[in-house]
Amino acid sequence: MPDSRPTNEAVFIYVGSNNEQSTRDFAIMLNEWSTKVDNFGRPIRILMNSAGGNILDSLFLYQIFCLLRKRGHYLTIVAYGRCSSCSGWLLQAADKRVIGAESWILIHQVSSRADGYLDAMLAEIARCKQLRAQTDHLLTFRTKGKLTVETIRRRTKGGREWWIDAKTAKAHGLVDEVEETPDFPVAA
Repeated sequence: MPDSRPTNEAVFIYVGSNNEQSTRDFAIMLNEWSTKVDNFGRPIRILMNSAGGNILDSLFLYQIFCLLRKRGHYLTIVAYGRCSSCSGWLLQAADKRVIGAESWILIHQVSSRADGYLDAMLAEIARCKQLRAQTDHLLTFRTKGKLTVETIRRRTKGGREWWIDAKTAKAHGLVDEVEETPDFPVAA
């Protein structure tokens, strides 16, 4: 299959958990690269293997990806290995969403470690409900109805994790393309 990537595409690799340090460092690097005159409008490909992480740090990175698109960069994000938790909706920030044929997306409920006084815990529960609505929207709004909030809630009910293989991710509209593993040469 011929390579359909845009010419002059810059490739970046993002691996690890989405936390304050990793998202900040990646955002700074992307911003510095993006604002160099020679890179204006240049297409970007991000190869991502992430275990997910902190919601608010991930929302920051989601907005940075959107900023890159606003600046005229055509953004492709390719999920390799795992695209877990928050990274599943980071993938949705791309113009083109791709997953490797042997890769997985993980969806689960919002989690928190609330403790302390009852009022504080109730406030945290209300905040978690807001974050769940926001992140469910980020996962479903580009799927053209193939994946619904109701499906996500049913599949993750009771704290279950929902691991989605590449072909199922495409069928649910979470990705635009499955990048097939290239054939290996056959010995003569």
